[in-house]
Amino acid sequence: MLNFHLGEKDFFIAGDYNPQIYKAENPFNEITTLDIDIDDMIQIKNTNLLAYIESNNFGIIDLTNIEEEKKPKKNLIISFDKNEKYFKLIQSKEEIICLGGNILRFINKKNYENKSLILNKEFYSLDTCNAICLLYNEQLLAWNSYGFLYKIDIGKKEILQKYDFGPKADYYFYQCLAYKDKYLIFSEEEKLYEIQYNEKEEIKNYIEEKPKKTLEDFMKEQDNIVKKIIEEKNIKDEIGTCKPPYTFYYMYRYNSMKKEFPLINERNIFRLCLKEYNYLKPENQKFFENLSINDN
Repeated sequence: MLNFHLGEKDFFIAGDYNPQIYKAENPFNEITTLDIDIDDMIQIKNTNLLAYIESNNFGIIDLTNIEEEKKPKKNLIISFDKNEKYFKLIQSKEEIICLGGNILRFINKKNYENKSLILNKEFYSLDTCNAICLLYNEQLLAWNSYGFLYKIDIGKKEILQKYDFGPKADYYFYQCLAYKDKYLIFSEEEKLYEIQYNEKEEIKNYIEEKPKKTLEDFMKEQDNIVKKIIEEKNIKDEIGTCKPPYTFYYMYRYNSMKKEFPLINERNIFRLCLKEYNYLKPENQKFFENLSINDN
């Protein structure tokens, strides 16, 4: 639920799929329903505009005359890469910042130009960020469940520091808050972590490690992967009956991935296989779709 203000009036939006707008005063009359499915939404400061994330789309709607017209004006839709899914929004002085796991998008509030910063370029990494917050000095803190904190310079779009918080976590962190000289980080396991912040101990010469395998590397190899599958005899006899097209791909890749990533559990092997499948060329995805259709 999001509370927002239009002049001296208060309203709120409830729900994420086709959310409804209500007056924020008794008897809380419903005004309208929005035809969007939101992952996160914020009101842009000092405006009647709401910014929202809907999967890989960033949108802005104008609610200036929502009581009279019942429908908002859609000012903007920006579509990012289809394999990027965003789920967190915050705003700095000049920009709206979208978090999408391994990537941050910075959208200028005035002209809506956007820039990106990739936090981890390793294609097979499961190390993704789940929470972000602003620091007092207009820096950004990004936190992920594998025990790392990223400190980011918003203006320069650079990583200032990557800090290893400790042992790897088995659960996700969804919220973080900065206050005074501390970070507060909340997990889904109902745990609260408090981290002392000392600017003097910052590592300000962060150098990103060169990834072992990038998306570009995978794209060069994917045709060979599909070619091997096509050449397999009796592939369905080995795999069995399955409906989702990516399951064929997963069953074929599982054993080879276990050798490539022996320390990763089966659930995460499946996540890596699904990531590969999502980045296959359309014609190669079509091949697996046809396998699925023919099997049913």
